[in-house]
Amino acid sequence: MKLSQKQLDGTLELTIEGRMDAQWSYHFSSEIENAIHNGHHDIQLDMHDVSFMSSAGIRVLLNSYKQLKAINGSLFIIHPSDPVKTILDMSGLMAMFKAKSSSSQTPSDNTTKTMKGDTEFEVFASHPENKMTCRMVGNPELLQGIHDGDGGSTRVAIQKSTMALGLGAFGEDHESCNDLFGEVLAAAGSAIHLPPTAAGTPDYMLSAGAFTPEVQMLYAAVCEGSFSDFLRFETCRDNKGTTLSHLAGSLLDLSGYKKAAVVMIAESAGLISASLRQSPTKRSSGEALFRYPDVRKWLSFSPERVFDRSLSFVVGILSGNDAEGQKDPFLRTVGRDSSALGHFHAAAFSYSPITRGKLSLEETLATTFERQTLQGVMHLLADRRDDNAAMESEFKRGAIWMGALQ
Repeated sequence: MKLSQKQLDGTLELTIEGRMDAQWSYHFSSEIENAIHNGHHDIQLDMHDVSFMSSAGIRVLLNSYKQLKAINGSLFIIHPSDPVKTILDMSGLMAMFKAKSSSSQTPSDNTTKTMKGDTEFEVFASHPENKMTCRMVGNPELLQGIHDGDGGSTRVAIQKSTMALGLGAFGEDHESCNDLFGEVLAAAGSAIHLPPTAAGTPDYMLSAGAFTPEVQMLYAAVCEGSFSDFLRFETCRDNKGTTLSHLAGSLLDLSGYKKAAVVMIAESAGLISASLRQSPTKRSSGEALFRYPDVRKWLSFSPERVFDRSLSFVVGILSGNDAEGQKDPFLRTVGRDSSALGHFHAAAFSYSPITRGKLSLEETLATTFERQTLQGVMHLLADRRDDNAAMESEFKRGAIWMGALQ
């Protein structure tokens, strides 16, 4: 089999030559998966020069069709050879591939597209009537070694209208969670926690029926309300993503917000992160978690980007780099020379393409937990140890929910 491709006005055309049988079906499937990962959701197959197609070939066609349909994409065949047409007609599948599948996405007249550097943003209609509030639980300054003592933890219910991130644990009370406080992120009735254990296995709780997840929070930002803005973005850089700091600055520019709550589902191009090695409740008096040399036994760092080609669920607080933002101990510089301050936690799942159009956060998260594997949880940061360059988390494309914080 020989495969070649070309771009045609938003549609990727794959030309197939030779036999499409069991020996080559995996090669074809990999080509489709790579195309989807590179952002191609509408694919047409020129099968004029396919001399034979077995049931293995039909199976990979069906699987690719279903994969694209699930993300509002399409797969169709042009110029089928006589062997292809015959077997598809006899199996009753020709009609499925004969014409371009209609996308379930309804075009919106209320979207605008704009470029920020090398990233294209699609901005959907805003709903300024939706409001969000933010409250702080606990005191993040305790972790800086500024104050001594344990302030205890607070039970936080993760409602469908709740977004939260910080340090916490799943458990009945502070005492039962004492050794388990680690990174937490939560939104739309879903909560994820990484215990600071040697195994480092992330855990999660999802709302179901009358059940609402609850987290013992040592310190956290807890936001309540409805998001007012929905955006999509995609980088124009080949094989690279757009940095978290660029995304953060662009979101502030596009929205005009001084401070915002942000949730993102995005395809990762690699994450730079840290996570706790031990629960901060074990800190001795005067010991600082984030100061050298103590930091080496308290935090694990990723020396290079991890979870490349993963589906990332990111929760964060974003603020302009003004006097008010600089006073907030919860916020830090997102990147070198960044126009934004922020605090972001992320969960990495096995890769899956993101459905096109406007999405429901609750439904998107439910599908992600159902179909994908949770691989890791982390605090996102910029590695500025190199004087010449700063390593940052990067994302290729994704969907963003955002709300101005009162």
